[in-house]
Amino acid sequence: MLETTEKVPDGFLSEFIEQEKVRIFLWRAYKTGRIASAYLFSGPAGIGKFIAAYQWVKFLKCPNKSDGKPCGKCKSCTTMDSWTNPDVLIIFPMPKSVWDSEARRDAYAEFRLNPFMRPRFDRKPSIILDMIYEIQQFLQTPATSHGGKFVIIADAELMNIPAANSFLKTLEEPPLGSYIIMTSQRPEALLPTIRSRTQEIKFRRLSERDILKKLEDRFDVPHELAAEVSRLADGSIANALRYLTPEFEALRRQALKIIEAACERNYEELWSWADEAPAKTDYAEQICLALITILRDMLASIIGDEVSVMNSSEEELIKNLAKSCGDIKRIERTLAGVTAHYENLLRNPQYRLFYGSLAATLLGI
Repeated sequence: MLETTEKVPDGFLSEFIEQEKVRIFLWRAYKTGRIASAYLFSGPAGIGKFIAAYQWVKFLKCPNKSDGKPCGKCKSCTTMDSWTNPDVLIIFPMPKSVWDSEARRDAYAEFRLNPFMRPRFDRKPSIILDMIYEIQQFLQTPATSHGGKFVIIADAELMNIPAANSFLKTLEEPPLGSYIIMTSQRPEALLPTIRSRTQEIKFRRLSERDILKKLEDRFDVPHELAAEVSRLADGSIANALRYLTPEFEALRRQALKIIEAACERNYEELWSWADEAPAKTDYAEQICLALITILRDMLASIIGDEVSVMNSSEEELIKNLAKSCGDIKRIERTLAGVTAHYENLLRNPQYRLFYGSLAATLLGI
């Protein structure tokens, strides 16, 4: 066991200082030599679970590590930086048509550029049986260098049933010297038999201060802008990065119009939007997030909590919307309904039905 007086080095997973329990757990596993064959990093989406897994693997693979950090110069470290280490396999959800084509290379390149987010596809991404076959083939051969072989599976909850059944066999009899790390925002969606064979490590939602610091330090976002999107982000770096795009500003204006139409019982405008909204997961996610933040701000406005307002640049308009509605319980019910729609979006909705149901929920405001 790690002595209570032994401090986790500051350099160990230094980008995740806010995840103190995670750092202590992983440092203890390394120091005691008790690294499990399978881990499940669980927690909210967009907080860096995959990055933490990748950085831990880089640390474990480095033969010259010191002070809790990989050296950054050896062959293992440089190939980790370029995602070309022969002893590390990365798997993440994508449509089968992408996996089977040259587009797979582009998807990996996009993922590597910003692992806080995932590449967007026209079709629903999933972890398919062919990916599991690749994992099994990868693990059949010994490691080429220090530390063993590692498989990192991002968003493991999107593993389809044939893939999950095949993957279970690998978890039951892992090859010697092989390690698997899965990440998931919905661990309950995994097969219980898979989840029970992993050591689960829970990541917490990030604070507004955590996100502000990451935006400034890692992404060079100016302080004032970083402060605003940190309030909007709901504990997720991925959300914050979406809010920085020009597309989101347009979506926020549209979300304000949608709520205004619902408050005024403008059925024609509301149903017109539901009929014409794009049948794309990316759009559906972002419009839901925009609606959620506006509804939360309406609640904050009614109770006089101006400090908690997230959409500060639209504060006056949101105050007027809150006044026109005026019923805090209706806003709370509507917020709960929109949040439920956002969560159900992960289950591959029928888009027209989804938008129609969302519009009906907003009419309850």
